[in-house]
Amino acid sequence: MRKSNFPRDYGSPERKIEAKILKEENVEKLRRLLEKQLTEIKKRIPELEDFIDNSCRIEPGIFSKIYSKEVIEKDIKDTEDKEIKFYFESFLRTNKPFVISINTLRGFLNDESIRKIDKAVISRFIEELRKMGEGAKEIREKLLEKAREEKLKTKGEQLEMFKTLMFNEFLGSDYCSLRTSSYDDIKNGIDNIILDLKTGEIICAIDETGDVGELELSEKRNNIRHKNYSGKGGELKYGIIIKEREISLGKIFQIPILYLPLSIKDLNQGIERLISCFKKLDKPSSDSVLKTIFDYWTSEIKGQMETIQIYLEPENPLRKRIDNFKKAFQG
Repeated sequence: MRKSNFPRDYGSPERKIEAKILKEENVEKLRRLLEKQLTEIKKRIPELEDFIDNSCRIEPGIFSKIYSKEVIEKDIKDTEDKEIKFYFESFLRTNKPFVISINTLRGFLNDESIRKIDKAVISRFIEELRKMGEGAKEIREKLLEKAREEKLKTKGEQLEMFKTLMFNEFLGSDYCSLRTSSYDDIKNGIDNIILDLKTGEIICAIDETGDVGELELSEKRNNIRHKNYSGKGGELKYGIIIKEREISLGKIFQIPILYLPLSIKDLNQGIERLISCFKKLDKPSSDSVLKTIFDYWTSEIKGQMETIQIYLEPENPLRKRIDNFKKAFQG
């Protein structure tokens, strides 16, 4: 296994504990930075105006010429169900009290089953919500609001926003980093894509490794490696290609998937330095901490790309994307 060259000295025991805690006050600041960066992206690439939302995510709704209304609505509903499911399951992991009253659950589940909230009960609850349709609209909206509020506080979500900001600042005007649709994020495990604006192609996909334990992280990496080494790579249902100032929409296959780890301590520090740069109108690339993080990611990316190339023939479409992407990290 290649050894990382990124510093891991967290100092005193107190600093080690502090390093494990995400700073929730950074959430709103990150959101504002993304909106600000998005304004600049749309000035540079006006064709994207109607295709991404305020959080820099690809909007499934604009694919109405590619997929039927029913298919898009089903994908959105399925994604919302999973968001609610993840929200409930977060309580099982952390032993937090439920923020919705037990009476709410009682309307869908019998007294016996609510004595123990587990994954099976959560799945039944979501299934009942789906069956009720408009009758459960209010509680569904409340749950989604809560789920998204909680998700914003997670390492995975903050890392995803941070990566988007960093790639757009460091890669230069020939490239653009976008967040995938929530559907592709959850269903296909791809959080970010990087577009080569000269060729119009998606040259790589990024999968964050934020909110998982060591065993899950190992399994996730092995799964990514298997997809890359087999030549299958990742896929997007809601994919975007920009070529000659025109946007093409649809499924995209054989995208190389890269995973970029970052500790909570480094993420907190990176976010704070990025916020400071935007506030002072300084270039993030001139900040030593941010440059160290990006250099660390560059080292990770180069290592992963070189390994993928070993397994694939030169004519493989995934290999070709890797060859093109290497140009962004020359030097």
